[in-house]
Amino acid sequence: MKCLLTFWTLLCFLAPAVFESDPLPVSRGPRLLVVDDDLTDCPQADAVNLHEVMKLARAGDTIHVCPGTYAGGVVVDKPRLTLIAQGARGAVKIVGAGASRPKFGFTIVADGVQIEGFEISGFAGQRDASGIFVGGLFPGDTAHRANGAVIKRNNVHDNGNSIYLWQSNRNQVLENELHHNRNHNGHGGIGVLSFGGSDAAQIAAANAAGQSGTENVISENTVHDNDRGGIFLGACEDGQTCPSDTRAVISGTEVTDNYVYENGAAGPLAGIGLSSASGGAAGVHIADNHTERNHIGILLHRVDHARVERNLASENRTGISLVASHANHLTENDAEDSTAFDGIRLRSSSDNQVVENQADGNARDGIRVGEDSIGNTFESNVLTDNKEHDLHDQSVGVRTAGRANTWTENQCGKGSVPGLCDDENEDQSSANLPFILAVSFLLGGLAGRAPSGRARR
Repeated sequence: MKCLLTFWTLLCFLAPAVFESDPLPVSRGPRLLVVDDDLTDCPQADAVNLHEVMKLARAGDTIHVCPGTYAGGVVVDKPRLTLIAQGARGAVKIVGAGASRPKFGFTIVADGVQIEGFEISGFAGQRDASGIFVGGLFPGDTAHRANGAVIKRNNVHDNGNSIYLWQSNRNQVLENELHHNRNHNGHGGIGVLSFGGSDAAQIAAANAAGQSGTENVISENTVHDNDRGGIFLGACEDGQTCPSDTRAVISGTEVTDNYVYENGAAGPLAGIGLSSASGGAAGVHIADNHTERNHIGILLHRVDHARVERNLASENRTGISLVASHANHLTENDAEDSTAFDGIRLRSSSDNQVVENQADGNARDGIRVGEDSIGNTFESNVLTDNKEHDLHDQSVGVRTAGRANTWTENQCGKGSVPGLCDDENEDQSSANLPFILAVSFLLGGLAGRAPSGRARR
C-alpha cells in the first residue's frame, strides 16, 4: 500500500505538468498582413508603414497595402512575399526624396517576391537610383542575390530607372507603365534595365554563376518618355569597358507585346536595346512589340542568337539597327517611316538572316548594309517608297551583284546596284507601260482588246 500511495502521489504531482503543458505548435503557414499609413481605410491594420510590416512578415505571407503615401527604402528580404496595393490605380504611393537617400523604392533580396499595383516615384538624382531594384542591395552586390520576382501593374515614373534587375533571373515584368525616368550624369533614364555587369570581370563572374539575366519575361508594358532608353538587356550599356567578345548570357529571355515610345531623347540608346549579350542555346526572343518615335526602335549591339520577329518600328530615327552583331534572325518585322535614317541597318555585322520584313517610307534607305557587314542573307523582303534606296549594300564581294551578302527574291524598285531587287527591271518597265501600250495600239497589235488582256464587251 505504501508503494501504491507513493505512485499516486507522484502522479498527482506530475499531472499539472503533463496536462497543462503548451499546446501543439500552431501552423506557421502563409498569413495576410495589412498596412495602413493612417488607420483610416483599414483601422485593424497590423502596421502603419512598410518597414514595420517587413519585420512582422514571414516567408510566403501576403501583405495588403491600403491607400496612402509610404516612404520608400523598403528591403524585401523574406522569400515569396506578395505585396499588393489596394484601392484604385495610384491610391498607394511609394515616394522618394530625390538626391537624398534612399536610392530605391523597393529593394528585393529574396526569391519569388511579387510587387503589384503601386505608384513609385522620386528615386532619382543618384547613380543607379530606381523605383524597384532586384538582386542585391546595390549594383555589384553578389551576396544578396534574388530571382523569380513578379513585378506587375505598377506605375513607376520620375526615377533614375523604373525597374533594375541586377544579375537576376526568371523575373516577370508585366503590364506596368514605366516612364519619365531621368538621366544622371550619363547613367539611368531607362524603363527596364536587366544588367549583367559593367566590365569583363563582372560579366564573366555572372556567367559562371548562372546569374547573368536569363529567362526574364518583359511583356505587355507601356514604356515611354525615358531619357536614355525604354528596355535594355545585357551588359556594358555605355560600351566603355567591355571587350568586343565579352557578352552576358541572357538565354531564354523574352521581350514581347510592349508599347515603347518616345525614349532616348538624352542618349543614344533605343526603345528596346540589347548590348554585349548572347542568347546562348535557348536564344533571346524580341517579338510583337511596337516601338515608335524613339532614337532607335530596336538595337542589337554586340549581340548573337537573338530572334527579332513581328515587331512594328515606326517613326523612329532608325527603325532596327544591328551593330557588331552576328547569327541573329530578323523576320516579319515592319520598319516604316524612319525620320532620319533607315528602316533596317547593319554595321559590322555578319551571318544574320533578314527574311520577310517590310520597310516603307524611310528617310534614307529601306535596308542599308555597311561596307564591313558580310555573309548576311536577305530574302523575301518587301521595300517601297524609301527616299534614297530600297536596298543599299555598301560591301564588296563575290555574292549577289558583286556584294559580300546574299540577296534573294526581295521585292523593291530601287537598289544601290542592279540585281539586289528582283523586280527592279519590272518596275522600270511598268513606268514605261503607258508609252508601250500607246505604240502597240497604233500598230494594231492590241486592237480590240482591253489593256488587261480581257475581251471587250
